[in-house]
Amino acid sequence: MLLDAATEAGTLQRYVPFDVAEQMVRDSVTELADDYPGLELHGIVGDCERHLGESPPPEPGRPRVLGFLGGTVGNFRDRFALSLARAH
Repeated sequence: MLLDAATEAGTLQRYVPFDVAEQMVRDSVTELADDYPGLELHGIVGDCERHLGESPPPEPGRPRVLGFLGGTVGNFRDRFALSLARAH
């Protein structure tokens, strides 16, 4: 629903699926490529606390939106969760 809304708003240009499970990232990229032709996809397999910086930099003048679906953010150490909220 979020990607559909961003598409309808004309703001969806790039999506970076990020997960610790490689197969989940691969499946997501494959399905999204079929569902959203022309969408730039950059899948990352990793741990947020160590690999989030590997995501592509935001394009100048375009906002970066990070979404943690479910209770993921509750699993982070307090310091990391606070730094994530401030920095990204």
